[in-house]
Amino acid sequence: MYFMADLDEDIKEDNWPFYVRCNWNPLFLRGSYTYNRAIDPATGAVTQQFIEYRIHNNSWHYKGVVHE
Repeated sequence: MYFMADLDEDIKEDNWPFYVRCNWNPLFLRGSYTYNRAIDPATGAVTQQFIEYRIHNNSWHYKGVVHE
């Protein structure tokens, strides 16, 4: 299983690899997660979020440089 994160992403969930591994099925090609793009600094409320698909099985390969 592979996971790709951008350099400016901060994963705040404790033990997230454990949860992904426990729920991963070998038949899966990729997995999704909720990405919180923007958070209001005053309230801490999420103001923009979307679904990302950057968890892949071993058949996927990243090549070359991404935009980072």
